[in-house]
Amino acid sequence: MTEDTDTNNYEERNVLKCFPEKMAHAFIKKSERALCQFMPPSHGNSLYTRKDFAKQLVFIACHGDFISNGSRVYNLEHSGSSGDTILHHLHNLSMEDVHVCTKG
Repeated sequence: MTEDTDTNNYEERNVLKCFPEKMAHAFIKKSERALCQFMPPSHGNSLYTRKDFAKQLVFIACHGDFISNGSRVYNLEHSGSSGDTILHHLHNLSMEDVHVCTKG
């Protein structure tokens, strides 16, 4: 089974494509800020910041993809972490962090 890392077809799956560009951009920025608040702090030797992880997660969510494939596609055009690294950081979130994030 091959994974869909072709960026030509990937843009068609963007769930925000039906919204005006300004509205989609504002939604993306708000989502990134919200995620940054709840991501655990990075270690001193980390290559990526919370903002980097948030941008990558929003990109993957907007395209409705899995972490592993979405991070590969994201890394074709941006510098980002691997899917395993993202899963590691998400695993470190406490249930309280998740509840606070979902309740707004």
